[in-house]
Amino acid sequence: MVMRKILVLALLATLPVVAATKTPQQLYNEAVAAYKNKDYVTYLNAMSELYALRPKLPIVVASYAGALALNGRPQEAVAALRRLPEQLQVATDLTDHDLDSLRSRDDFRAVESEVAELRAKRITSSVVAFRIPQKGLITESIAYDPKSGAYFVSSVRKRKILRIDRHGVTHDFVTKQIYAVDGLALDARRRILWAGSAAYPMIEGFKPEDEKENALYRIDADSGRIVKRYEVPVPANGKVLVDGVSVAPDGTVYISNTFGSMFRLRPDADAIEPFVPPGAMGSAQASVVARGILYVADYAGPIWAVDPKSGDAVRVVMPPDLVTSGTDGLGYADGSLLLIQNGIEPARVVRVWLDPSGLRATRSQILEMNHPLMDEPTNGVVVGHDFVWIAGSQANRFQAEPPQLDKLHDAVILRTPLRQ
Repeated sequence: MVMRKILVLALLATLPVVAATKTPQQLYNEAVAAYKNKDYVTYLNAMSELYALRPKLPIVVASYAGALALNGRPQEAVAALRRLPEQLQVATDLTDHDLDSLRSRDDFRAVESEVAELRAKRITSSVVAFRIPQKGLITESIAYDPKSGAYFVSSVRKRKILRIDRHGVTHDFVTKQIYAVDGLALDARRRILWAGSAAYPMIEGFKPEDEKENALYRIDADSGRIVKRYEVPVPANGKVLVDGVSVAPDGTVYISNTFGSMFRLRPDADAIEPFVPPGAMGSAQASVVARGILYVADYAGPIWAVDPKSGDAVRVVMPPDLVTSGTDGLGYADGSLLLIQNGIEPARVVRVWLDPSGLRATRSQILEMNHPLMDEPTNGVVVGHDFVWIAGSQANRFQAEPPQLDKLHDAVILRTPLRQ
C-alpha cells in the first residue's frame, strides 16, 4: 500500500513485547527526544534497549550504530552496521552524518564496499509476463482468473481495475466508480472480484472529503459490474485505511487495515465486521488463506498466522537472519510463503518454506533481487507453478521529492518459476 512507508517507525508501538520494561514506542520517543537535545548518552541507552527488542528491523540497527558512533564507540558501531549487508542482506544508507566519525576507518570502508556489492548483486530467474502500456497507474494488486486466463490489475492513481486477457491485451474493467484499489481477490468459483478501496492524495482528483472512503466492492468477475459496496467500519482506535484483500474457500473475505487490524465479511452477510482488533498488528498488508490459516503480512515486521474463526494471531517463527519488515505482497505455494518486500533495500522476493504446522519457517531463499525492471514491487499471485507479480508499480516515483514524473514507464509484471 503506497502510504505504508510513513508508518514504519510509528509502528514500533504496535508490536507486542513480552517482559519488557518499556514499550518500543516509549523507547523510540525517548531516543528522539534525547537526540534532539544532543544528549547522546541517553540516546544510546534508549537505542540499545530498542535494538535488543528489534534486532532485525533495519532502521533500528542503523540508528543503533549511529548512536554508538556518536558516543565514541566506533568498533561496535561498525560491527552493528556490518550485520545489515552480511547477515540480514539489507543495504543501508551510510551517508548519515551520525556516522561521519567512522569514515576514515578501514573497517567502515569495508562495510561501504559490502553495501555497494549488495546493491549491485542480481538474483533472478524471472521473465516478463506482460506489460501494461500506460504510464502513471501505480499498479498495486493483481488477481488471476483460471476460467478465462485473464489477469486483473488495480491502479491506485487512476482509480480503476484493468483486465489483461490471455493474449496480453489490456482493457479498462472498472473505472472511476471506485477510489484507490489496494487489494484484489478473485473468488473464481462464485465469479466475484473483491476490491478494497480507499482514498488518499495519491489518486487523481483527490479531495479531502474523499478520505471517508474505506470500502469493499463486490464486482461481477465477468462483466465488471459493481454489484454491491460494503462500508468498512471504523475500529475502536478510530483509524482505518483499507489495504489487502483475500478470500477463503468458503467465500469469507478478509480485509486488512493499514493501521493494524483486520475485518471480515462472512458469506451472505450484509455488513463487514471487525475481526482482528486494533493494536494486534503493526500495519496489515496483503493476506492469503492456506492450510486453514489466514497469513497476514505486517509492514512493521512479522508475518502473522491468524485463526480464521477466532481472529487470534501468532507470529510465524522465521529464520534468525531473515528480515521480514517491509513486506507488502504475500502469496502461498506448495508449503511456502512468498514475500514481496519493498520496504527494505534492495527490494526483493523471498520464498519461505514452512514446517507441517504452518507456524514455523524451516528455510528461506531470495528468488528475485535487483532485477533491472524492478521499480517498487507490490503484490503477486500464484498461477500454476509460477509467481506472477507486479515489479514496476512506480509509487516511489510519486513519493520522491520532487516527484520523478520524467522516469515513469509502462507497468511491468514479472513471472518467477517456483519449480526449477
